[in-house]
Amino acid sequence: MKRILIFICLPLLLIFIQCDEEEAQIKQLRIELWGGTSALGTLSTIGLIAKDDIFYHSFNKNNYLGLKSIIFTAKLMSTQSDNDCILELYNLTDKTAIDSSALASHSAERLESGNLIEYFPDYDIGLTIRLRTESSNVFVTFSSAYLYLIYGVDRAIAYLRIRL
Repeated sequence: MKRILIFICLPLLLIFIQCDEEEAQIKQLRIELWGGTSALGTLSTIGLIAKDDIFYHSFNKNNYLGLKSIIFTAKLMSTQSDNDCILELYNLTDKTAIDSSALASHSAERLESGNLIEYFPDYDIGLTIRLRTESSNVFVTFSSAYLYLIYGVDRAIAYLRIRL
């Protein structure tokens, strides 16, 4: 029985030793698009593009070496429970929303997107947000929005699997 345990445990131990804990850490950069004490709101179904308040002149995902994920998160609110507040990342250069970045909610809650890295182009873009309401004449607002750039997720997942 001891020989079987050694035979099984020894390869796992060698794998664990090869996986450096520092190398396996998840590293992230949080970019505050909007935060703090104020909120931005609209009654528009077309959308309010916040190019004066929130604007990154040249965002390029390729400038972040080792980037694995881009996550968009925001706290949204609608004044009517049957109407969604919709907030999305907006590419000012190409005048289009970033695909799959739309967050929608009719209650006051924090939402987060999936990994958006594949939806960002491979060149510099002006990056901002667009806020809109599902139905006209219903006020919607958001009070915070962040972009998380996450590095090294693949290694971190491998590390956690080995530790378990």
